[in-house]
Amino acid sequence: MSTEQNNKIKGLEKIVEEKFNNWNSLKKEIHFKLKRVSVNRGDVWWGKIGQNIGVETYGKNENFSRPILIIKPIEGGNNAIGIPITSKKHIGTWYAHFILNKLDQYAILPQTRSIDTARLYQRIGELSEEVTDLITKQYIDYLLNKK
Repeated sequence: MSTEQNNKIKGLEKIVEEKFNNWNSLKKEIHFKLKRVSVNRGDVWWGKIGQNIGVETYGKNENFSRPILIIKPIEGGNNAIGIPITSKKHIGTWYAHFILNKLDQYAILPQTRSIDTARLYQRIGELSEEVTDLITKQYIDYLLNKK
């Protein structure tokens, strides 16, 4: 590997390390404030999902945020099952297309996860029960590899 390539890699590593440090500071703030919100099935919220590893979907901007579709609130209200969303066009069984606020959106099915509601901070909107059911069915089909 050339010196130039080595320097580029070190520069990228420094950027990633800084992102992890910034995310860790914000994560501590979220943890100690524990300001939880009440969620419903079909809600879409901005959520601070973090700077994650490898191919895991990560948040963007200084809040490390991404829209999240709530497909199942967990009894007790502190937790929900959510699917991160992107506006970048994707086709295939890993994504579920829907419209929110007149914009194309894509639920990133393999990134579905449990999320503490303390990570959620701004409600964007809600999907109809019919659309939420369709996305949930696509997620189940994805898990069972039916499509």
